[in-house]
Amino acid sequence: MAHHRNIGTVSSRRKTLSDVIDDLEHSGRLSSQEIADLRTAPTWWVAPIELLAFLGGAIAIVGLVWTLGALFPDLSLGAIDAGLYVLSVATGVVVWLLHGRGPRLDRLAEVLMAVSTGLFATAVGVSVHLAGASTETGVWWGALLAFIVGVVLIPRTMFIGTVITVIAVQPLMAVSIDLSGVTEPWGALFFTASGVVLFLLGTREIGLSIAARGVGAFSIVFSMFNVAVYQDDLVMALASLIVAGLVFTVGARKTLIETLIAGGIGTTMSVGVLATQLFTSEVVQGASVLVCGIVLVTLSLSQLRGRQAV
Repeated sequence: MAHHRNIGTVSSRRKTLSDVIDDLEHSGRLSSQEIADLRTAPTWWVAPIELLAFLGGAIAIVGLVWTLGALFPDLSLGAIDAGLYVLSVATGVVVWLLHGRGPRLDRLAEVLMAVSTGLFATAVGVSVHLAGASTETGVWWGALLAFIVGVVLIPRTMFIGTVITVIAVQPLMAVSIDLSGVTEPWGALFFTASGVVLFLLGTREIGLSIAARGVGAFSIVFSMFNVAVYQDDLVMALASLIVAGLVFTVGARKTLIETLIAGGIGTTMSVGVLATQLFTSEVVQGASVLVCGIVLVTLSLSQLRGRQAV
């Protein structure tokens, strides 16, 4: 019976990559060289010269915009908007020419795809403003367009669809708060909602899913913490702690390091806020946080000893 309980305990723990490699090595299904290659292989790799090319491209774009601004200081907003459309289309053509010509050029094409999307979204925002709408409304439409493009690109690209989506959500939510007229601190709940969406998106098999999960998790815990601090009451302090604790639990159970970090930071901050709501003495507040930490450590160690004893 003890043997069966031991098997159950081991199988309930998620295997790490190292565990899987150990199993393959012990089973004899791979050679020693193959095992060594697996242990030393990097998680991802991009040639330094390729990264230098990306950096050079970004610097060149900044230089181009700077030069055009200096050469044509009196350009109207309409002319600038037209230039943005032209640059966006031109970049899109380059993306089309590079795509499908090998992994390196595909990655470069994806970076340029983000540039093209950013230029086009900015141009649309300016166009909306030129049509008589407020600047905030123009930004909202541009961010919404970029968000939609990002979502559409996610299943079709290696990573840039996720990057565009994650970046576009931030101004989209910020301007949505302004346009909706929602007062503080409840506007922060827009970021809570967008954080949930990004986190759920990051749980799917998409490129660079860690970015969506990480930004989503941090958006959830920090927006709830912001509400708790602004409201300065016990209910929202408890809500912030519960939400942060849930994020931490998900990260721990699924072994998602970025989610674990976000939940851990959020839980620590929320415990502090809760202590200030429950006690007036700073000494008691600090001592209560200390006791909370000790209790968690003690519970964790007792659970670990119990598993090792089984």
